[in-house]
Amino acid sequence: MNTVAALLAVVVAIVAVCTSAATAAPVNVTATDYTPAAVTYFNAFRTVAKVPAMRANDALAAACRRHAIDMAANKFLSDKGSDGSTVGSRATDAKYKWAKTGITMGTGYATADAYLKTMNKDNNPWIVDKTIVDIGAAYARIAPNGQIYYDVCYGAPLL
Repeated sequence: MNTVAALLAVVVAIVAVCTSAATAAPVNVTATDYTPAAVTYFNAFRTVAKVPAMRANDALAAACRRHAIDMAANKFLSDKGSDGSTVGSRATDAKYKWAKTGITMGTGYATADAYLKTMNKDNNPWIVDKTIVDIGAAYARIAPNGQIYYDVCYGAPLL
């Protein structure tokens, strides 16, 4: 009987350790919207290319914020979310009615301006895609000084 009690105590201790590790405190992540800077930057290219100007879209900004926070909290860089979400599903969840969506993301840049300046019409076709008129942009970082994860979401609204 003492052996069973001792074994049971060990099992309870193991379960307690595993449970406490699985319910660790959430990571403190801050997020910042930089949609206005992205709109200004990309519209300079669009003016030269004679395509319609991009406009800020709150739903796409929310979709970007969600994804940037996910990437920062989980320390990964991918267009697919840790929950399997895509830019389209995140846009839909944010109530954006879309015909086409796109995304660019990055990490390792000190500022949003530095990240944006890596993009041009040759390496980012979304910039001059005339069907894309809506944009949202956000970045997230583990507070206070963790790595920054940038996200730009592009959309062509459903007509």
